[in-house]
Amino acid sequence: MRYYGVKIGRTIGVFTDLDACKESVYGYSRGVFKRFNNYIDAGRYVFEDEAIDGYETSSVASSENAYTDSYDSNDQYESYDNYEQSLSEESDYSYERYSDSETGYSDDYLYQSLDICDICDMPDFTYLEWVWLEDYEPRRPIDYIAYVDGCCVRNGSWDAVAGFGVYWEWRGANKPDLPQCSKRVIGPQTNNNAELSAILYVLNVIRNLCDNGRTGYSFVIASDSQYACKCITEYSRRWAYNGWTNASGNPVGNSELIRRINQNICYIEQNVHTSITIAYVPGHTDFYGNEMADYLARKSAYSNDPKSRGKPLHNPSSYREEYTHYIL
Repeated sequence: MRYYGVKIGRTIGVFTDLDACKESVYGYSRGVFKRFNNYIDAGRYVFEDEAIDGYETSSVASSENAYTDSYDSNDQYESYDNYEQSLSEESDYSYERYSDSETGYSDDYLYQSLDICDICDMPDFTYLEWVWLEDYEPRRPIDYIAYVDGCCVRNGSWDAVAGFGVYWEWRGANKPDLPQCSKRVIGPQTNNNAELSAILYVLNVIRNLCDNGRTGYSFVIASDSQYACKCITEYSRRWAYNGWTNASGNPVGNSELIRRINQNICYIEQNVHTSITIAYVPGHTDFYGNEMADYLARKSAYSNDPKSRGKPLHNPSSYREEYTHYIL
């Protein structure tokens, strides 16, 4: 099988379908992709800025650079230094940082298999995999799905504005309602920052639930960002061993967010017996929850950007009956 790593394009990630890869790159300013024979090298090329040998590279130029949204991302090497504030003073679900002492777990990466956990004499809670949501067969019933998405207007520009959205779905009686979320990103205004901030926000909601005695639930966090899914579940262990630098010796972008996410997942699974699964859901594939998260992310970014205010937004709730994919 061939794998196509899109480094710069409408959607950053690894594709197995050449047509989908071309759709992401062609017509996009300075779009770049490369073909590989294995998934690992393709992922390293896309997410770690390494000089990996591939078989062909395509660089496409166009004048299409006026507007960049949540699908146009080449910011994975942005630093993340300003992460001290909560999202909203009036919100019960801020995404403030938890200290290492509060997580109960000092390492900042997760193992990729239970076998590795056993070899390293680590408990099972340090293991986390990511799954394709549509194909996911959970070992226990899912209680909640949190669909997350990020959006950045003029991503990569000095005047970029980023927001994120969270849309909750749940099943069963006697479960607390969880608020849908449309928030401005704190810190660097980048798309990848927004994607990761949404995940950390969800984990803080879960921690607040657990702190109030609501434990034992099964949560799925569904993102359409392969970058977000993989840097949490696949790449963080290697980065941690390398002092949170990539193969080129450069600091890993958004490492502070990634480390906090991993620490919080470990805390939740270790201390309150609550299950967390990271799931990838391809964007715009008829999942209602994903479309709602996208809408909420855009709503935040547009409303906080003077140039985008008043821009029409497609609200999926007006066309809910048209969507075919419902997990819960």
